[in-house]
Parts: sequence; structure tokens; C-alpha cells
Amino acid sequence: MESSKVIVIFDVDGTINQTEVYAVKAYRKALEEVGKTGFSDKEFIERIGAPFEQDVRYFFGENQSEQVEIFKTLIQKYWIDGMKESAKTFEGIHQMLEELKEKHDCITGHRGIALMQGLEFNADHPVGDIVKKALEKGLIIISAGNNVIRFVPPLVIEKEHVDEMISILEDCIA
Repeated sequence: MESSKVIVIFDVDGTINQTEVYAVKAYRKALEEVGKTGFSDKEFIERIGAPFEQDVRYFFGENQSEQVEIFKTLIQKYWIDGMKESAKTFEGIHQMLEELKEKHDCITGHRGIALMQGLEFNADHPVGDIVKKALEKGLIIISAGNNVIRFVPPLVIEKEHVDEMISILEDCIA
């Protein structure tokens, strides 16, 4: 049975982040400090990705004042602070992949640094087939060569995401 949604994305460079988690708080806090209130979370989320100059016009109109300069400084501070606070990682991915390796003879190696991890497979288990099966089940992973699957999880990875990934991989390896 095919899944209609993607469960977890393990991307190439690890930059996937849930921007709305900290952006809404950053916008709200910075705007409140310059006396601008009454905006909804939906409005803030819709602003994510817009050029900053458009944000300024949206929140302050054409009549910009010294508040804009204060807002620019505050939004940068709160955005960065929020990103640092929200970018939590689940560090147990190494152990869970090691356990997967011990469980399956077709996995001949496990290596990695920090969150970037790789599983090496024997010749009887082409990783291209595993990557394709995983995609069909809603998990996006990448290969590194003919026999390695590379995992570079997003910054906001949590245990439940890794559990789901391991479950899907188990199905794809079998």
C-alpha cells in the first residue's frame, strides 16, 4: 500500500528546518516591541520567504519610520535566537543505525560523523532499489555510490522520525 505523504526527508545538506516554528515567535516579538500588534500566526507564516523589504511594507506600510530600523535589528536577533532554540536534534540516530546494521547481514558497514551517517550494503542488496522502495513508502533518502545509503537528517529530527525511518528501511531491506 502506497503512502500519500512524505514522512521524513533526509536531505543532501541537512538544512531542512521548520522555519515557522521560530519565525512566528520572532516576528510577533519584534513587532510587539515596536508597537505593531494584531497580526495572526497565519499572516506571519505567509510572510516566510518574502523579501524583507516586502515584509517591512506589509507590517509598516509606505510610511516607514525609525521603528523599521529597530524592527530590522530585533527580527534578526529573535530569528537567530529562535533558530538556535528550535534546531534540536535527535542524537540517537547513530545508535539506531548501528542496531539496524547488527540486525541485517546485508549491511556490511556503518560510518559517519555527527548526524551525517551512512550504511554500507553488500552487492546482493543494490542501494538504488532500497532508495526507490523507500520513496514509494514516503521516505526520501539518497545513495552515495553503488552500495551506501547516506543519511543527513534535518536539524529538527526527533526520535519518532528516526523510528519511522528505521521501520521503513526494515521493510525495504527485507
